[in-house]
Order: sequence, then structure tokens, then C-alpha cells
Amino acid sequence: MKSIKQQALGIASAAVLEFTPAFHGKWYEGYELLLECIANNQEPEHCSFRDGIDFWSWEEAIQSIEKDAEEIWKPFSEELIQQKVTLAKKAIGDGNVESVLAIQSLGEISMSEKAEIFAGVLRKAAKELNCDRERDLYRVSSYSGRFMYGQTCLSISTPAGHDISEVVMQVGKVYKEFGQPKKDNMGLGFVFYWPNIPYSSEDE
Repeated sequence: MKSIKQQALGIASAAVLEFTPAFHGKWYEGYELLLECIANNQEPEHCSFRDGIDFWSWEEAIQSIEKDAEEIWKPFSEELIQQKVTLAKKAIGDGNVESVLAIQSLGEISMSEKAEIFAGVLRKAAKELNCDRERDLYRVSSYSGRFMYGQTCLSISTPAGHDISEVVMQVGKVYKEFGQPKKDNMGLGFVFYWPNIPYSSEDE
């Protein structure tokens, strides 16, 4: 199944180009072949400008197609991404942390949204691990210590005698998406932080 962007490029191409019967209903494939022809300095034989459409060159036509296509696919893409973010956050709230990985793989999510999702995953893990004693609590928060140079990132602090392994077991496969954390001493425990995940909200 073609992506939204590919479908939009096909529609925008069909609006200005007349394709040969071989490309009936295959507008995106026709667009791809056009790109290939132009890249090889070949005159395309599978398409021509529609009546009333006038471009100075094939390059100008391609630019116009891409611009028109973006106006079609971008709003749909942004809405779809937001729906996936909402689903990911709901999955965390429902305790289905493993499903977050599948949701994320379906499309590009901004780093700020990913940070919120990852923070939610860590908070869920901390909630499962925490007991009533204050000194034994796992805490999710922002970190601005070593190597951060004034920036803040996502972190989780572990109580004395514990490391990140318990968190990894709670998070499961999603943990691989975080990348390798750095470690800093914090009183009797440690703080594990991810410089690659900007985050500024305090522990919730």
C-alpha cells in the first residue's frame, strides 16, 4: 500500500500530466519514471503535459507537482502522527507498554513527542517498582548535570542498591528505542540519563 505522500504525488502528477495507457491508475509509478528519465537526461515517452498546462521545463513541472502534493499529504500526515502519539500515550496509561513500540514504528514522531512518550513509559515502570519507602523510590525527571551544558534531558534515578536493570525488565523491548544512557552518582543511588532525549518536565 502506498504512503499518503506517494498517493499525493500521484494525484498531483495526474493533474498536470497525461500518461500513456500503461500507467492508467499508476500515477505515482509514472511520476517515479519521470524522475528517472530526467535524472538520465532522457525525454520521457510515457507522459506529456495536459492541454492548457505550460511549463518551461520538466524540472519546473516536477517542482510544481511536489509543491501541490505537499499541500495534500502534509495535513493528513500531521494528523496521523498526532493520532499515533495519542494512541501511544493511551497504551502507556492502560499498561500496554510493549504496544508503544509498534505504534511508533508506524510513522515519524517529533522528538518532543517521543520524549513525552518515553517519560510516560519510565513513569509506568517506576510506579510498578516503587514501594512506600521514600528512600527506595525510582523517580523520573529532567537532568541537567554532567555533559549537558545547560540543556536538560530525560532521566530516571534509582535507589541505593539498584541499577537500571529492573527498569529495563519493566520497559521491555521499548527500552532499545531510548539508546544507551549515561550514569551519574546521586547520593546513595544513581541517575541514568539520555542526552539524546531533550526533556524539561519534572517528576510527576
